[in-house]
Amino acid sequence: MADKLYFSRDAKLYVELTDIDGDFQGLWEIPVLDGFSFSQSTNQSEIGLNEMESTAGISRRGRRLFTDSLAPAEWSFSTYVRPTNRGSNKMHLVDQVLWAAMAGADEFGGTGVTNTTTTLEGDYTRSTNPVNGVGGISGLVYDEVGATLPSDSTATGGLLGFENSNRSTLPQLTLYFVFETDPDEPMVYKLSNSIVNECSIDFDIDGIATANWSGFAKEVEDLKSLGLVAVASSEPSVVQDKVWLNSGSDLKLYVPVDSGGKPVGSAAVHDAYYPAISSGVTSTNNFIRNRLTQLSVRGRNPDVMEGKPVTLTNVTNASSAVITVGTGHGVVVGDTISFSGIVDDNTSGNNDLQAALNGVNHTVTAVSSTSITISTDTSSLDGYSSGGIVHTGIYNFTLTGGNITISNNVTYLVPEELGTINKPIEGVTGSRSIGGNFTCYLVFDDTGTDGDNTGASADFFSDLVDPTKGLTKVVNDFDVTFKVGGTVSGQPRINMNFPKVHIDVPTHSIEDVIALETNFGAYTNDFDTVDEFNLEVFGVTA
Repeated sequence: MADKLYFSRDAKLYVELTDIDGDFQGLWEIPVLDGFSFSQSTNQSEIGLNEMESTAGISRRGRRLFTDSLAPAEWSFSTYVRPTNRGSNKMHLVDQVLWAAMAGADEFGGTGVTNTTTTLEGDYTRSTNPVNGVGGISGLVYDEVGATLPSDSTATGGLLGFENSNRSTLPQLTLYFVFETDPDEPMVYKLSNSIVNECSIDFDIDGIATANWSGFAKEVEDLKSLGLVAVASSEPSVVQDKVWLNSGSDLKLYVPVDSGGKPVGSAAVHDAYYPAISSGVTSTNNFIRNRLTQLSVRGRNPDVMEGKPVTLTNVTNASSAVITVGTGHGVVVGDTISFSGIVDDNTSGNNDLQAALNGVNHTVTAVSSTSITISTDTSSLDGYSSGGIVHTGIYNFTLTGGNITISNNVTYLVPEELGTINKPIEGVTGSRSIGGNFTCYLVFDDTGTDGDNTGASADFFSDLVDPTKGLTKVVNDFDVTFKVGGTVSGQPRINMNFPKVHIDVPTHSIEDVIALETNFGAYTNDFDTVDEFNLEVFGVTA
């Protein structure tokens, strides 16, 4: 037989998800970009000998090498972020299984899934569906319909949160790298017990939105050499642990299931080869252009970080006061705002409306194009007379670049017994870290309603270093949303929302055009609650 060569250009990646009990949940096809890698090495110890000269004039010198253990496999690859609407606002990401595994979700389907008719994801029939329909303790992987989005409660999109990611061990994936250079003799490498450690998104202004994934695995297995790859146009005889590449070179997995369609091992009454979910994989219209990306920074302390000012023209006294403003105010439900310059009619003799509103933070409960409703009760206070500025706390930046990194800081445990070659056991999570950086041009704008603040980048820097404003807060509090792909309805896009963010004081980058650079880190006030990050998905029909 002639030698075979294999090219990375012919590679395909398939990702298998199993739940906390080890039951099969699904297989996804995920297109990857050039530059992917996977490797596994050994850990070694060296003993050296170096004696002084003996009476015979000999100095013994030398060394011995010992293989201690097989190191955890390391893998990395990049995928395009491709939001897809499968119909009826069922939002799906081509690489959704990776996002879900990073966020602690390990079951596909279950309570909340609306597509309960004959097919699920368009591939699995209900009679042999590997989805057991039982909600697990660690979250679900599914396309959410009608989610309430943190960045905009009026928008329609899918939502993936990290509420279930406080786990010592994350969901285990199995990666299959298939090299089809020779369709009759394809190479298939299996990376078992894989864990997603980190995802990083870089904002290249002329590029396409890309997620860079990396993680660890227990070991790398060559299924071809092990005789576990079947190549045939029709389904071969079912063999445990074997993979099948059909005439289209598509990979399918053998899965034993029970009478209810739940994947099992010894209690199997039915088995079959299951195809990969490929929704959106072949689409040409679900790519996101980075150039359209916008950044919204909403201050939770607008009394010190004023942000964009808006003129108000009236206050309607009510149990929830209604503030009349102009269009384009940009405020959404849940925002925190403050006021200055409000003058009341002083019918009480103590200016109680002014005292209740000016210089105090208020929570927004409802908005319209020309009004803002706050939770403050003004029904028994003085009436509005004149003046007033709404400090929205909103800063808007046009980015020139940036990065977002989400890391689980995984450590893969390897025993250290003497006299044997140890193998990795499993990965455990460390402290979760979410943060990044962004750059923008230094922009000064003096057209603000209050004369000196418009929410431009120069205002942000000035407010952040002001001893009476930003520097009064040891931890500054912002709600940051990267609107990757813009805000236009009907276009593929995602919002990466960080509800609580500390932003460093920006530094100046002296180039042809002066720019500002800053780092940020997402955090939570309660370590038992995971609320640092939300991924909002707005898909298009594939």
